[in-house]
Amino acid sequence: MKKLFYYFVSLCSLALVTNACTNDENLVDQSSAQQTTTTRAATSIQNIVYIEANDVNPLNAGSYVMDGKSFFTHVILFAANIRGDGDNAILYNNPNIQHILDNKDTLVKPLQDKGIKVLLGLLGDHTGLGFANMTDAQVEQFATAVANAVTTYNLDGVDFDDEWAEYGRNGYPSGSTGSFSKLITALRNKMPNKTITVFDYGYTSELSGVTDNIDYGMNSSFNWFYDGTDFGMPKSKWAPYTINFNSSQSIRTVKSNAQNTLNNGYGAICYYDLKMSSQVTTLNAAAQGAFNSTCTYDGKSYSKNY
Repeated sequence: MKKLFYYFVSLCSLALVTNACTNDENLVDQSSAQQTTTTRAATSIQNIVYIEANDVNPLNAGSYVMDGKSFFTHVILFAANIRGDGDNAILYNNPNIQHILDNKDTLVKPLQDKGIKVLLGLLGDHTGLGFANMTDAQVEQFATAVANAVTTYNLDGVDFDDEWAEYGRNGYPSGSTGSFSKLITALRNKMPNKTITVFDYGYTSELSGVTDNIDYGMNSSFNWFYDGTDFGMPKSKWAPYTINFNSSQSIRTVKSNAQNTLNNGYGAICYYDLKMSSQVTTLNAAAQGAFNSTCTYDGKSYSKNY
């Protein structure tokens, strides 16, 4: 996902990029945060955030509040991987992801106790095998492994990001085998009551007949409002706007795009790479635009202690 950010910095001439933890408190007069508070029930828009688990403690997502509830509705632990090993499709958790899962009572459950769904992100891993070039046997194998992980670690679902597979490498076929749709269908059958989300990148254009099995799809063009839906997703299940916390964007723009999400009937806003430092100004602008409400920060930050 990170490579897409740099692409759009170049394409769209976005504002200054920094690898440091960005605190955007100085971008807006805090007096503008005073809004008429409504309840979340007034809108069904979901706030879905990716946490780079190698860098940031996921508990930081629970530090933001709107209308007495958590601002974020979904946290994606980014990311576990699909790995090809000969004929086998392996679910691999790097040490950071594995630590979070092994310590789910202290790093996952506190978020769930706040009403946040916690999803396991799934990502390619440079081995040549990915979601879009699997055999039927590999689809079944990988879907079983993922469903078992969700059950074992009491997670709320999974997210697919079709990046970094490097299709065709190590003797594997190129993409376009139709396996991505089969994988989502197989996984839905194995975990009918869990959440499945898809980041719109890679071979998502070939997803067919699976929109009923996907809860939300997210626009992969960072900081860019996309007034449309891809791979057949209805507006109610599409996030047309993904905010990247690695780049500065005016509060006016954030608020406007969030308001466009509401006014055009879309179902979600996506956020990428939440930091340990406070991002409340940006989140409050989104709260104003999409919810006519206020997002507050409880002042608690959590270092990566694993």
